[in-house]
Amino acid sequence: MKSIHYTDARDKQARVLDDDVANGEPLIIIQRSGKSVIFVAAEPYEDMTKVESEADYH
Repeated sequence: MKSIHYTDARDKQARVLDDDVANGEPLIIIQRSGKSVIFVAAEPYEDMTKVESEADYH
């Protein structure tokens, strides 16, 4: 999984969203505080939550 610092992600927002997130790969955004968030395109996220929901149901 690719990672990028928050400042770089902010400065290159269009490229990050178009090239990195849109390709379906999650992207870790690392904040200065050391906390991280993960960006993922909507379709893979929906697939993940659907599988998780189905697993909870069974």
